[in-house]
Amino acid sequence: MWNALPGPAWSEELARAVAATLASGRGALVVLPDGRSVARVDAALTSVLGEGRHAVLTADAGPRSGTPSGSRCAGAPYGR
Repeated sequence: MWNALPGPAWSEELARAVAATLASGRGALVVLPDGRSVARVDAALTSVLGEGRHAVLTADAGPRSGTPSGSRCAGAPYGR
């Protein structure tokens, strides 16, 4: 588990940590408290990893097969 330091660039720092994790051959799951945070991290992950390299799941999307019930927001980078 990793918590970003406070400040304006926390989403970019988190995206770089995810990129380092993926580069080591492991996966990453990011869980965020609200839609605004999801939008910031989504943009940062797209910038760092590239388009189409991660998925965003939110409760706003509604229930779907394979989506964890009760989860608010999560982003899961795709493997290599």
